[in-house]
Amino acid sequence: MEPPKMKAAPSILIAAVTVVGAGATTFGQSAAPPSPDPARQWNQFRGPTGDGRTPATDVPIAFGAGQLVRWKTPIHDEGWSSPVVWGEQVWVTTAREDGTELFAVAVDLESGEIVHDIKVFDVANPQVAWDGHNTHATPTPVIEEGRIYVHFGSYGTAALDTRTGEKLWERRDLNTDHRVRPASSPVLSGDSLFLAYDGVDRQFAAALDTRTGETLWLRNREVATDFGEKLRAHGITDIESVLAAKPNDNRKAYATSTLIEHEGQRQLISPASEVTFAYDPETGDELWRVVHEGWGWNLACRPVYAHGLVYFTQGVSRLLVAVDPAGSGDVTDTHIAWSESRGTPEIPSPIIVDDLLYMVSDTGGVVTALDATTGERVWRARLPSGGDHWASPVAAEGRIYLTSRDGTVSVISASREFEVLAENEFDESLTASPAVVDGAIILRSEGHLYRISGEEAEEHAHFDEQIVVLGSRAHARSVTESQVPIDAIPVEDITRQGAATLDYQLRNLIPSFNVATHPISDAATLVRPASLRNLAHDHTLILVNGKRRHRSSVVAWFGGVTDGAQGPDISTIPAIALQRVEVLRDGASAQYGSDAIAGVINFLLKDDASGGSIELNRGSYLAGDGAGYGVAGNFGLPMGENGFANLSFEVGGADPTSRSVQRQDAAALIAAGNHDVLQPVQIWGNPRVEDDVKLFANIGHESDGGLEFYGFANYAEKKMTEGFFFRNPNSRQSIYSLDGGETLLIGDVLRANGMGSANCPVVPVTNNVPDADALAQVFADPNCFSFQEIAPGGFTPQFGGWITDGAIVAGFRRSLDNGFTWDLSASLGSHESDFFFMNTVNASLGPETPRDFDPGLYEQEDVNLNFDISYSVSHRVSLAAGAEWRDESFRIGAGGRPSWEVGPYAEQGFIPASNGFPGFPDYTAGTWSRENVAVYGDVEWHGADDRWGLGAALRVEDYDVFGNTTNGKLSFRRELSETAAIRGGVSTGFRAPTPGQQNALNVQTTIDPVTLELVDSATVPSTFIAAELRGGKPLEPEESVHATAGLVIDNGPFTLTADVFNVDIDDRLSLSQVITLTEDERELLLSQGITSARNLSFFRFFINDFSTRTQGIDLVSTWIPVAFDGDTEFSFSLNYTDTEVTKDSALLSPADVLSIERGVPRLRWNVAVGQQMGPVGLLGRLSYYGSWIDYYYTRLWADAAPPVQDSAFIFDFEATIPIAADTTVSVGAQNMFDVLASAPAPLVEVLGSRYSPVTPWGLSGGYYYARLNYRW
Repeated sequence: MEPPKMKAAPSILIAAVTVVGAGATTFGQSAAPPSPDPARQWNQFRGPTGDGRTPATDVPIAFGAGQLVRWKTPIHDEGWSSPVVWGEQVWVTTAREDGTELFAVAVDLESGEIVHDIKVFDVANPQVAWDGHNTHATPTPVIEEGRIYVHFGSYGTAALDTRTGEKLWERRDLNTDHRVRPASSPVLSGDSLFLAYDGVDRQFAAALDTRTGETLWLRNREVATDFGEKLRAHGITDIESVLAAKPNDNRKAYATSTLIEHEGQRQLISPASEVTFAYDPETGDELWRVVHEGWGWNLACRPVYAHGLVYFTQGVSRLLVAVDPAGSGDVTDTHIAWSESRGTPEIPSPIIVDDLLYMVSDTGGVVTALDATTGERVWRARLPSGGDHWASPVAAEGRIYLTSRDGTVSVISASREFEVLAENEFDESLTASPAVVDGAIILRSEGHLYRISGEEAEEHAHFDEQIVVLGSRAHARSVTESQVPIDAIPVEDITRQGAATLDYQLRNLIPSFNVATHPISDAATLVRPASLRNLAHDHTLILVNGKRRHRSSVVAWFGGVTDGAQGPDISTIPAIALQRVEVLRDGASAQYGSDAIAGVINFLLKDDASGGSIELNRGSYLAGDGAGYGVAGNFGLPMGENGFANLSFEVGGADPTSRSVQRQDAAALIAAGNHDVLQPVQIWGNPRVEDDVKLFANIGHESDGGLEFYGFANYAEKKMTEGFFFRNPNSRQSIYSLDGGETLLIGDVLRANGMGSANCPVVPVTNNVPDADALAQVFADPNCFSFQEIAPGGFTPQFGGWITDGAIVAGFRRSLDNGFTWDLSASLGSHESDFFFMNTVNASLGPETPRDFDPGLYEQEDVNLNFDISYSVSHRVSLAAGAEWRDESFRIGAGGRPSWEVGPYAEQGFIPASNGFPGFPDYTAGTWSRENVAVYGDVEWHGADDRWGLGAALRVEDYDVFGNTTNGKLSFRRELSETAAIRGGVSTGFRAPTPGQQNALNVQTTIDPVTLELVDSATVPSTFIAAELRGGKPLEPEESVHATAGLVIDNGPFTLTADVFNVDIDDRLSLSQVITLTEDERELLLSQGITSARNLSFFRFFINDFSTRTQGIDLVSTWIPVAFDGDTEFSFSLNYTDTEVTKDSALLSPADVLSIERGVPRLRWNVAVGQQMGPVGLLGRLSYYGSWIDYYYTRLWADAAPPVQDSAFIFDFEATIPIAADTTVSVGAQNMFDVLASAPAPLVEVLGSRYSPVTPWGLSGGYYYARLNYRW
């Protein structure tokens, strides 16, 4: 043996340690190292008893990153060792990420100040493989009066003086190949320090003299089992590749030993890779052994002792056994009292409180309670937060604390009934097991050490993404504790489905959330805004990380309930970038400003500094078309010692779908012999999506002085293409004919060039066939022209756009010692729709017309500056205030000249501009903007027992166009019992018309409801003269009153929230009915830049002179039956919403009113069942959509009594199967049974739409998919 390197130590110190060691006592049923007060010391891994229990009192229950944090101290580099506490010191170990330097850090228990930061070892050749599975500083040190023993496995073990930091001795000659770095912690008893080394090359246990570091005994325990035979026995066929990648993998273990005393005999229970040994701690002689069953290696759990039994797990096999330690030799077949395999973890150790044993699964957050004496299951349930648990639980005062890697500390009752007392969120991963002493919890996160205690927090520095969408700027509360109705959707629920875009993913989860589909709707097809409670897109405010998201550049012209809305495009956000989505179903303009009439949706981005995932998905519709693909990734990176950079990407695309039948007019053309007509001529379905790229970055960094910098940015682009209405080659007005198809429109080239007339023949059309001889004359004469020469079968324009979206947000935040926090931020967001138009004509250019056009672009740009302050007066009273400046601009970019030009054939009746979507002339292009400033204040007041709470908010906003608006909000919550509460609120709100709604111009092709022929219609600003003559006025803000009242029930396994709501909106904004143009009005429109006005049939404009009332109920419930062992989860949500136009407008038609009131289902609900069957996860969801009307048909046909579309049940299913470590494959179906909604007969016959183009669940039917996910 290499002699230990030792510093001279005073003999009196050695004597003192020897005396203390000789006086070792027992606490509970496990032997404990010397401790003057086990309630105030946490001297080793899992505390003074070594099993996670403590007699400490006044241990906090409800806390978090910004609540009850006494101090928060950065710990450099990385480590998973647990903190140990002795006297006024807290110690942890840490290591460089590459393992080249190893440290021990001491922190003052009272102040959080660093007392010692000692480099213990330099390492020349650290283990570098299997990065991310472990750190170089995972073993927890053990401490006693005056000394701490730090252990880094094969890298070395050392004794340090806790007062001076001096190294007293070290050992670096005990070595093994840990493969995945060391993890076993040392155990102290008297003057013996027990260590375990179980690597792939050597396995042994040793005892060192704590005074000198010399070896007292060493026992080899090599495993003789052949790894290849193990693999073969478990059905592994590719044995050679496994052996090459992981030779001798069955020989490694990472567990910590436990000292017990049973029937007067002291035993050291020491798990190894495939055998658990009991040694005599004095001599190292083996007392007994248990051979592990199956895949028994990789063991990490520390054994516990109670009720005369030793409990330990058996590694990868996840078998928990209870062993009577009274035997000798191999007791595998004789002394195992009971065993359990379901719900048993591989990493976190079990804990015993009274007569129950509790354990939490490594993944999923499933907690199991067993009778410790019999092994019978008492209950099994899943924590609400789920999560991966590598830290071992601790117990105090009848409660168990469970710490997840997702940053949640769940507190449950240590009882025979599953009861969640609190779920406390932190913004960093928690892998190390906590320490508990009187009145405090010491938590180690990935970058910090926290003291959580009941005293007022002295330091609030944290990377808390403030969850302002919760309707509160006080500390975050759970969904059921909030004063307002909220849905909190974890990203796992969002991604567990086949929908490719975020809007469709959320639609399947939140019944109050609607997605408007806009086929053949010009630019509205290109974006995916969100709406809540059957209101418009821009009645819902969108936030990202609590900051306002810029709106899209597109105004929806065929939107039904969202007609004329201009909301943010949420499809540009990749789901893989999200932690969760929070939906506030309550008016919130008093807190967040314009648009928050229906509610607020906040997208919270991931902020991990490590780890990541890659996802591949592929799917297709049951009809065989619409094949889509997606590749997405997320990467967490450290940014310095106290920061993170979380990066995400998504790339995808999708083929179009077609749910069309041949139009009757096209079928008649084919029957008449026109073989140039396509089959079908008009496509109804999903658009083509190409080059869909989404990038997101979220960063944050905290300086040593507590100043936080944060920011996020995104860039997205995609190309989308859709078809328009078919142009009939005999009858399309002003292109093929001027008289409805009785004769063809023939162009005179000479006349167009001012050279007289070519006297072109008249070409009559009889039974869908132009006169052949006359048409032949036209074709033969170069001075005569018909568009049948270019497109004899008619044509269907193809419209699309390049969507480009980008934003950057940056800010600084600081929390001061007195509880005062400030936040200064700025943001810039931009959304551009650059249109293209193909396969159409500018008929006024005659035979010289191009077929493809550049119509121009829309661009929206938002700039925000915010300054927010908050102050926690006490745990009962919180104040907040702030100011905001916002500039919003909308730009119309001019199109190419051919797209808007009035050509020489216009005088002959040929329509100018690109037909179907005229380009924007340079003289109507421009930028329009507005500014507004706002100030707000709010207060929250809670009772001393937190059983009641009140909130109030007030906001004053000034617009340079509209003037001032003042809005307020009151909210409350009152607990009726421990499981029930009532809540409610009332608020006023507003929404200012956007510059786009005030200034946008658009020409669409529509149906003349009388002739059923295609005609053109324009949407113009309400201030155009023609609009003013019809009642148009400058637009004013909408005003609203929103009231909610609800009941909350939460008893742990079962939660239910029921909230009724009423939203009254006055001066509501929408588009007017379609108005037939007079000749004078056409001249007025021509004078204001609409070049195609002479061929327009209709026009409309924005109005806001009517009122609506929207009222209903939301029900949201989850249930995890204890009887089903926590492997089954039921969820149910329901939304019933009824909208009524309470004040009519002369400018709304009955069809418009119907579209607003019945354009979406009043009733929606879904019930989902998640089932874990071993490693396989199953999810089934049944959704119900109530009856509705097809607003697309209703508006086009101006039908005041349209047919009611039938209700429908939609079933979704997904199965997730692990195929390797950290890798899963999911297969599933959305709308599994291919339920489709038949379109009203006129849509089928005239336009060829077999199914309703605005089906609430999508018109393309069943979608089947597969998804591969790898996480690290």
